[in-house]
Amino acid sequence: MSVIVPVFNSLAHLGTFFESLAAALPVESEVVVVDDASTDPVLEAVPELPRARNVVRLRNNTNLGLAAAANRGFAAATGDIVIQLNVDVILDSDSLSAMVDFIESRRGDVGIVGSKLVYPTSGLTQSVGMAFGLHSKRHVFRHLPQDHPLCRPSREL
Repeated sequence: MSVIVPVFNSLAHLGTFFESLAAALPVESEVVVVDDASTDPVLEAVPELPRARNVVRLRNNTNLGLAAAANRGFAAATGDIVIQLNVDVILDSDSLSAMVDFIESRRGDVGIVGSKLVYPTSGLTQSVGMAFGLHSKRHVFRHLPQDHPLCRPSREL
């Protein structure tokens, strides 16, 4: 498994994020951090992760944006399952293994999984996925209680 982490001037979030990643990371995973031309020393502050088999640090010379940084990480990843994480999230200790277990139990039937993002102070959902229209996008079920039936862990689309 590979975890892709695009970063840009993210030093303020780095400690909390990597502390939660270290607790959630399955053994022998790969972590690919792509710095999108930050002006802070974010890449140098990325810690070694004892459970990771490899921590790859890449730097873009110019700021190309989140999608390009993520794509560079995907191109460098060697895992058979790839998960992209934003550096401003705090992971539950079982969140990555739950995603991997879901994918592995449905090999061939599942191409993508997402996570439920919850505001830590209110317990309301920030995102349970995105809905895309021809000229718009929006978070699905935003601001519902995290245990609302529409925010259940998995569903067929």
